[in-house]
Order: sequence, then C-alpha cells, then structure tokens
Amino acid sequence: MKNLLMAFGILCIAGCSDDVAGRGTGSEGESFVYGMVIDSLTQARLESSTVILASSTWADTVYADSAGAFNILPPDTGKYFLLVHWRDSLHTQLGGIQFTGESLNLGTLGLFRYQHLAGKITGQPACSPWQVKMSGTQSATVTDSLGNFSMDQVLPGRGELTASCGDFWKTWFITLSGQCGDAKLGSLDWTNSGTTGTKGNAPSPGQSSHIVVNADCLVITGSN
Repeated sequence: MKNLLMAFGILCIAGCSDDVAGRGTGSEGESFVYGMVIDSLTQARLESSTVILASSTWADTVYADSAGAFNILPPDTGKYFLLVHWRDSLHTQLGGIQFTGESLNLGTLGLFRYQHLAGKITGQPACSPWQVKMSGTQSATVTDSLGNFSMDQVLPGRGELTASCGDFWKTWFITLSGQCGDAKLGSLDWTNSGTTGTKGNAPSPGQSSHIVVNADCLVITGSN
C-alpha cells in the first residue's frame, strides 16, 4: 500500500448492524476502534479493505472481513488517524479520532476514488518556495509565484492541508466530499484562518476554520 474525518458528504456515520456492533469488545474485555467499509456508490460491503489506524508513534493494519467489518485495538488512549483503502482504487481518511479507552464505533465508512485539489495561498510571509501537502498524500506540491497550487491523488474525507516554507508553516482543516472529484478551495488567507506556527515555537491558532467542499463542489467555511 503506497499511502500510509467526520467528513461531510463522504464519510457516512450510521447505525451499525448487529454483526459490526458486536465487535466492540474482545474476549478479554479489550476496547476497540471498529466499523464497516462500503463502496459509497454501490453500497456494497468491501471485503479485504486495508484499514490503517495510526498515531504519531504507532500504527497497525487490519483487513475488513467478508461483511466489510473491522476492529483495531489501540495501544493507549489518545488521538489517532484512520486511512482505508480497497484495491488501491477506493479510499477515505478520518483524522482527529479520540480514543478514550472505551470501544469507539466509527459506523459505516463510505469509500471514494482519489480526487484533484487546487487553491491559492494569500497573505503568507515572504519566503520561497512554499510547499503544500494534504494529509494522506505521498508528496508535497509547490506553489507558483502567485501562490497557486494543484495536486492529484488526494484522499476524500477530513484531513489537514499544510503549507510550509523555511521556519513558517500553516495548517487548514479540510473535508472533501468524494462525490465532487475536482475540489477548488479558492483563496486561503494566511492571516485570517488556519493554525499558524514557526519551528521551535508553539502554534498560534488565530481564527481557526474548517473548510468543507460538498458533493456539489461548493466551498463552505465554518468554525472548527
């Protein structure tokens, strides 16, 4: 697998059937992160989907069973990130999973194909070149002289878009509907949104925002 959320219009959180709900607790009382994987278009359950749960220091991979169900036992409480792939053609991601030690049902996760993402960063500090990366992608892209950027093979779902140059960096929380396919974010203002930081200093959130691109490719901005 080459690439190592709740999302609007891409991640469907639904009541689980009994076969998924019964997977929340192990035979020795362990608590799991669990759910079911489906094709978002056909609603078919995706057997053998690759499910990766990771933190900053740990990662584990499991495979969905014949019913599309999976469960993973995190080593400790904390914040985790989930990536799901099926045959390297359908994907989703889910960031900001908070595991408290109690079983956590992620519900039904709908998978979509990769999509294209474009935008423009404005108001950034004087520095060059600016690299832009979306969580879940293999490599970063570089803005042009006007701050425009474009990238392919972006995972649908909720993730983080980060721009960095030298000691400067900025992160925006982005949710991409898999039904859009070609997401155009427009202008991302460095001074009025996102989370800002410099190397060696604590991040300054400013007016943190959550940007959603819905199924109709409309951009909606709200508070995180």
